[in-house]
Amino acid sequence: MELLKLLISGVLKAETTIEFDRLLAPPIVFAASLWIYEIVTEIVKAYPNVIWLADPNGMYISPCGDQ
Repeated sequence: MELLKLLISGVLKAETTIEFDRLLAPPIVFAASLWIYEIVTEIVKAYPNVIWLADPNGMYISPCGDQ
């Protein structure tokens, strides 16, 4: 988890929200699709707005796992 937190902190140094979204959306969507809640939780704690990002199918990360 420490490595994950370090990677997330590096992403959060990005200049714009668009960069955050571009860098964090793929890993959180992938982790959520595999039910790796630890990764999803750490990303959401660091950048809560990531829950509003949609995957390529237009699906959102849902706190209860529902779409």
